[in-house]
Amino acid sequence: MNGTAYEAASEEALERALFRTRAYAPWRVLDPGRGASLEERFTALPRTDKAFIRAAFPDGLVPEGMDLNLGLASGEVELVSTSGTTDEQVTNLWNQRWWDCSDRQSWSHNGAMSRVCTGDHREAILTSALNVGFLSDGPEFVFEERRLDRLLFLNERSTPSLWTPQTIVRMASDLKRFDAPVLEANPSYLARFAREAVRLGLQVYQPQVIVFTYENPSLVHRREIRRVFGAPMVSSYGTTETGYVLIECERGLHHLNSESCRVDFVPLPGGDPQTGSLRITPFGNEWLSLLRFDPGDLVHLDRSGLCPCGRKSEILVSSMEGRTKSLTWTMDGRPVTQGELDRWLATETSLVTYQLVQEGEARYILSVVLEECEGNGAPDRLRDALRGLYGMTAEIRLEVCRELVPEASGKFLLAKGPPTEQGKPRWRS
Repeated sequence: MNGTAYEAASEEALERALFRTRAYAPWRVLDPGRGASLEERFTALPRTDKAFIRAAFPDGLVPEGMDLNLGLASGEVELVSTSGTTDEQVTNLWNQRWWDCSDRQSWSHNGAMSRVCTGDHREAILTSALNVGFLSDGPEFVFEERRLDRLLFLNERSTPSLWTPQTIVRMASDLKRFDAPVLEANPSYLARFAREAVRLGLQVYQPQVIVFTYENPSLVHRREIRRVFGAPMVSSYGTTETGYVLIECERGLHHLNSESCRVDFVPLPGGDPQTGSLRITPFGNEWLSLLRFDPGDLVHLDRSGLCPCGRKSEILVSSMEGRTKSLTWTMDGRPVTQGELDRWLATETSLVTYQLVQEGEARYILSVVLEECEGNGAPDRLRDALRGLYGMTAEIRLEVCRELVPEASGKFLLAKGPPTEQGKPRWRS
């Protein structure tokens, strides 16, 4: 989408929300009006968060002129609930036609995806069954029970802790049998599968492209996955509420899916001014109007606006930095994103996966899974890395584990920050 079309779509979404959607009517007094620039108008408005959606849902977010009861009865839209903790859970209006359109629009931002994705291509999916697919912690489903048209869900377990060697062998067999050009995966789940496949000596089917979703891929995850898979790896970022937002190109930068949404950037207080959160305004969903939705994720901008891939982008992101709730703090009060933490820890080649929890101003717990044959000296090296990041007198408790378990949402959280007040840890508020 060129700049003029992007601005026009942004203005249409803004006007529809402010003047045709009941929940946003109180925001009209904050709008500087049509005489101001679009950037000024969007910046003047607060954010939409999940609490806002819960309070206004559903009628307050459906634009005037749309009959929600009729849409639900016809099947054009349906109610879907996200998984996770109470503060993360939200019910949304799911518009499959709009979602598919956003998906297709994202393909043009990556060469491998634009070559492979056709709309009727097969996809094998390895994610938490709590997020998508079919859930069973009892007897495993047979192949056809996990297939849905052009999709095959490789996992039906609520947690990888329930995977057995037989599960890994079955997944590998199903992946080969389905012969899908696209493998979509939670990076932590695919890394676990790859590690077990190596241990079992399996020859694994090679898709043409791997798409990461649901989680921010760690450098550690990518390293594990590359031991088994040679396909291009693409990080696709989006939300149920806003569709496909950012797509990683073949040069490793993330491009805005500008045909599908607008993004405004808000710098993280006290940190790198190029690191901050997103405010996403989706385009084209006639059933749901959202303005400046904050999904709780952080990015690092590339201000050059010039990607080596040659594509232009209204927003160019050099790295996805993880969840806001994954922020931890150094002893002198500087915020540390999960992405920054990951870059410090990933230099340890024996590290399989990890989770850092900050318990206090100078207290950190690092739980790690290490390669069995390469663990000698790794705990000391990891402690040194954390002290180099957080402070040389930081209290580091390191726990070597056989495995780590996902959150209630089915996703893995690599870092957990302390309770905050007004964006700062409580001991500094």
